[in-house]
Amino acid sequence: MNPLPEERKTLLEFCHVLVGAGTQALVDWLEERGFAQERYGLAEVPNAKGVYAMNVDPTGALGYGGVISGAAADSVRLSSIPKGEPLTGYLHVLVDGYSQHCRAHREYWDWVDKRNDARYTANVEQDCGYDAKSMMHVFRLLDMAVEILRDEEINILRPNREELLEIRSGAFAYEGLLARAEGKMREVEAVAKTSVLPEVPDAREIERALVDVQEEIFGGD
Repeated sequence: MNPLPEERKTLLEFCHVLVGAGTQALVDWLEERGFAQERYGLAEVPNAKGVYAMNVDPTGALGYGGVISGAAADSVRLSSIPKGEPLTGYLHVLVDGYSQHCRAHREYWDWVDKRNDARYTANVEQDCGYDAKSMMHVFRLLDMAVEILRDEEINILRPNREELLEIRSGAFAYEGLLARAEGKMREVEAVAKTSVLPEVPDAREIERALVDVQEEIFGGD
């Protein structure tokens, strides 16, 4: 429900030039000065993570490597700056922000590639702003978690079936459902503190139960 453009942003869009007491986006700063990013050379600034000294070479004679090597670059490019070259400015790079963007972009387009188109279309038509079927299962599973921890039972048939179907139909606002889900999470955490269920399952008991089921279905031979 939060689509991202197919073309991923470049690292340049996460770079800012220090200007006075503030900053300016590098792409805007470059446009104002009329030089391509390839004309600039960067050098690390000691004890200042993510900050680089920036020099410009209008003619290209100094062979600077540019701010980045290309659109797919995941880090800035350092250059050898001749001694005595005048400083153009300082550049700050939001590396963490760029990494988060790349991860979100990759996850979104992986989802687009693998999504159930019929289900996605249904969610769009409902116009509720969230995956209504998944939201229904969130509430079903949270309720079952409380029951398992408190009552030591698994109830497949849900007593609040109508409410769950309303959630699946997209009848409720996302913010309200999110607040309710957080409340149910707190309930699960509270019940877990007093539950008598063991911390880990009894592997032998599980194996015996499995054997019993297999014998009942396939016979004891």
